[in-house]
Amino acid sequence: MPYIARRTREHPPGVPFRLINLLRELRHQGEDLIDLGWGGPHRLPAPHVLASVVDGCRAEDAFSSPHIIPSLPEAIGEWYRSRFGVSLDRNSEILPVWGNLEGLLSLPLAFLDTGDGILLPNPGNPQYVFLSSTVDAQVTFYPLSPARSFLPSFEALKPLVTPRVRLLVLQLPSDPTATVGSRDLLAQAVDFCRRHDLVLVHDRRLGEITDDGVSSPSVFEVPGAREVAVEYGSFTYSFHMAGARLGYFVGGSPLIAAMARTRGPFPLGPFLPIQRAAIQALTHSDRDAAIEGVRVLYRDRRNALLQALASVGWAIPPSPCPLYVWAPVPGGDDDRFVERCLIEAGVVFTPGRTFGDAGRGYVRMDLSKEELPRLMEAVDRLQPLLVPLLS
Repeated sequence: MPYIARRTREHPPGVPFRLINLLRELRHQGEDLIDLGWGGPHRLPAPHVLASVVDGCRAEDAFSSPHIIPSLPEAIGEWYRSRFGVSLDRNSEILPVWGNLEGLLSLPLAFLDTGDGILLPNPGNPQYVFLSSTVDAQVTFYPLSPARSFLPSFEALKPLVTPRVRLLVLQLPSDPTATVGSRDLLAQAVDFCRRHDLVLVHDRRLGEITDDGVSSPSVFEVPGAREVAVEYGSFTYSFHMAGARLGYFVGGSPLIAAMARTRGPFPLGPFLPIQRAAIQALTHSDRDAAIEGVRVLYRDRRNALLQALASVGWAIPPSPCPLYVWAPVPGGDDDRFVERCLIEAGVVFTPGRTFGDAGRGYVRMDLSKEELPRLMEAVDRLQPLLVPLLS
């Protein structure tokens, strides 16, 4: 029998895989499920972005082997200048990537050797655990607690740093907790990484999805960040381009060069019409209005859902990133609660333990997929289950 790598043999299927398999089975049976579990934006992008994709597919070079269009890093650089007051070199400090999987995969390949260490948040996006396994890195989780609004304490991180720890991952706004960090917190992260010779990975893919009056800063607003940090951004949520699979990293030239080298001697870029649509998204005069429309969409969904849940007794405080609701579950057993919601009400949540042990007792609700009427229907379906649990 052909050899199967140890990293896949010893990585047991996590909660998402089990949940996804159950979802597939129920859908195959024709069940009508309201999915607040593991979604993704389903609406079309702004008309000018959609038109750019359609027109781009008719261009003579549309289906040629794609390279990085020089005007794409230019547009990303201009976005950073206008949004954050940060100047970037388009040739050496910006790296467009094929979405988060290809982009994030370059992190362990560029910065970790076998046995090196990476510090990951708990609870946090499980994607980073799987990516770290590609180079057999040693993962150390740093705990995030509700007492600190699920934000890290860098003093508490000090004992976790060993001579072989190379990377610290910080995702703000956070998936799953919907916490937003401040510029002061990012300054602490930069200082911590400079003192310990770590690469700081700031995952800002959700950065534009915030409440009124809440800003999610770029790490490059902090002096000295270029020496130690790379920042990930995405077109998925801000511009409703999930299926386009397009993202980017920005950072100091040596770090971006190392990541670029992981793509081989003949790097290709995303599909050319998608790149041109991204340029249109970033440079169009309606850019800021389009982003604000996305924010309002998620705020309205979040506010309506929380109000409806409160009316049946489940009071959940809002988080500053309205894409997600991070909620303590009645009874405390997140896995059992999610299973009951799915089987008894046809409503899908993600159990908090999916994101690490510190997520036990919580569920994450993803509001990127279902429209308002379906959210209200979800509460109606859940009410018979919730009332006895909350009384």
